[in-house]
Amino acid sequence: MGGSPRDWNIPPLPPVVVELSTLTETLIITWDLQPGLHIISITRYTHHLICETGNFSVHVALNSMKADVPKAQRFPQATRNPFTWLYVFVSCPNYTYEMGSLISFAIMTQCIPAGVYAFIRFLQLTIWAREKHHKYLKDFKEYPRFRTSIIPLIL
Repeated sequence: MGGSPRDWNIPPLPPVVVELSTLTETLIITWDLQPGLHIISITRYTHHLICETGNFSVHVALNSMKADVPKAQRFPQATRNPFTWLYVFVSCPNYTYEMGSLISFAIMTQCIPAGVYAFIRFLQLTIWAREKHHKYLKDFKEYPRFRTSIIPLIL
């Protein structure tokens, strides 16, 4: 390869690819963007973040409830935080949010072990939610009878 670099017969480079890694998925940004593909990835990741935020909000509400009133005197209810409004329909919204998070993670990664884990976790969370739901129904006479344990209006 003698002479100047302009005389070298080098093929053109492919489009530049920059990878931005997150905890749950990798978004690939190229010079020739295709918006449809990235909208789907962003939607899945947004669903995952909403579920994680909801789970955190319910845990904060449960923690503040324990600090306010002794455990035997009150059952969990919705607060001003919109993520806790799921208490209107289910007894354990933190389990509902956790399931949404696991399902969206399994869809984002498109990984069979993640889907199997989400299914097994769903079975365990359902058992715990049903136990809590029956305990609330037994312990509190004013507990709303239309609430379900984990899936709104179904289970």
